[in-house]
Amino acid sequence: MTDNKIKSSIEWHDSSEEFDQEMDSSLKDKHRSDDEFTSLLKEEGEVVLKKTPRLGEKVQAFIISLNDRGDDILLDCGSKEPASISKKDLCDDKGVLKYRVGDTIEAFVISVSNGEITLSNSLSHKIAQENSLRTAYENRVPVKGKVGSLNKGGYNIILMGKSAFCPISQIDQNYVEHPGVFVGKQFDFLIQDFSQSKIVVSRALLQKEKALTIIKKLEERLEEEDKIIVEGVVVQLKEPFGALVDVGGVIGFLHVSQVRYGHCDNIADVLSVGQKIRVCLLAVEESRKGLAPRVSLSMKSVDPDPWHTIHESYEVGESYQGKVVKYAKFGAFIELAEGVEGLLHLSEMSWTKKINKAEDVLKIGDMVRIRLLNIDQDKKRLSLTLKAIDDDPWAKITFEYPKGTEHEGKIERLKNFGAIVELKEGVTGLLPTGTLKKAFGHSYRKKSSPPNILAVKISEIDQQNRKILLTLPNLDEDEEVSKDYQEYLKSTAEKEASKTSETTDNSSYIGSFGELLASRISKKD
Repeated sequence: MTDNKIKSSIEWHDSSEEFDQEMDSSLKDKHRSDDEFTSLLKEEGEVVLKKTPRLGEKVQAFIISLNDRGDDILLDCGSKEPASISKKDLCDDKGVLKYRVGDTIEAFVISVSNGEITLSNSLSHKIAQENSLRTAYENRVPVKGKVGSLNKGGYNIILMGKSAFCPISQIDQNYVEHPGVFVGKQFDFLIQDFSQSKIVVSRALLQKEKALTIIKKLEERLEEEDKIIVEGVVVQLKEPFGALVDVGGVIGFLHVSQVRYGHCDNIADVLSVGQKIRVCLLAVEESRKGLAPRVSLSMKSVDPDPWHTIHESYEVGESYQGKVVKYAKFGAFIELAEGVEGLLHLSEMSWTKKINKAEDVLKIGDMVRIRLLNIDQDKKRLSLTLKAIDDDPWAKITFEYPKGTEHEGKIERLKNFGAIVELKEGVTGLLPTGTLKKAFGHSYRKKSSPPNILAVKISEIDQQNRKILLTLPNLDEDEEVSKDYQEYLKSTAEKEASKTSETTDNSSYIGSFGELLASRISKKD
């Protein structure tokens, strides 16, 4: 009775269902852990089972540590063995490290020993004993070699202890003017032909491949940027036309016209081999004969063109200091500032003297005070004069030689239309042939030959065109005199037209000091 009461008072709970759920959950967690562990083992197995890269193989590796004090940089190339590369291989020409931790690089396996892998930018003599020349040939791996001697048609290259041949045309991507300069130097080469009997190498081919990579990047920049300015080193002068400039592994051509905005006859006057310069990339053009694309450079484009602001710096009619930089048949070129030059015509060198050659008056390098006659910004031309307005002998001609006044003059020369008479230095007038014949008859030539002195009278004055018509005292003019004067005017006009045509066709000569003077006089009036 008591037992039944106890049984009835105790409530039994069947927990088998909860137990089963708990067991299932435990088993699932176990299976999940087993799967993860198996997956991890599989991944680890892949790492362990990955093959060690072979000698001479080109691999990708990422930087895992930079040792500031050491010479080697620690890498991971996907192998169980640690890898390293010399810090020098990852520095630029200035010794600055170009990479950071996490960056990926490409390099060649040059050594696998004692559980360590050594990488390099190119193969070296360290693996010569392991038949690496063939590996380098098959995989187009650059190999270091030393130029031993110059032979007929090429060079003997010492390549990992073996002798190789490099044709002169393959020692450099540019024309080799002095072949001997390469002897004794060490370069990277590509093996073009490999056999038991001969090994042929090329440095130019390697240069081209590197240049193409750099040029591709430059072309991309040209599409995005208006102006690309880079630093370069002059490697060769092509006198007098230009220079070859190395801009980061690419050889570009700098034409003499692109050196400066001013005048430059010979590239050697401005640049020298080894000189560091800043240049602007002008264009990249396809080359012929399978050579690398041609890169055109400019020094002057680095700085603003002074002609863009020429009117802000110079004003017509004002005086400036200039330097004589070049002679011309019709005058001399004067440099006012870097890139700003103008023409000083022969006719603008003196009021009173006839100048036949600029070198009779000026010397290269002379500093002269000139006046600006004209500015042609579009054609980048200036016209200059040495003549000062205050010194113009024609400035007060009407006051010194009024019409109808008598004066003495010296005969300079005798022409068909009359005698040219000098009244004072820089001022001449015409005494017509008709007047001479009327006064002296058949002996007029004897009476009016240089350097006779004659008494003359002012008949007409044309101050603007600088012409004076003379007559003799107490002598009336007639129609024949008028014809002689017209012939004289025609002759001088043709002479002036010829002079203007010559200077316009061959130089920057525009305008004349007479035009400037006339405008000044009209302003005063």
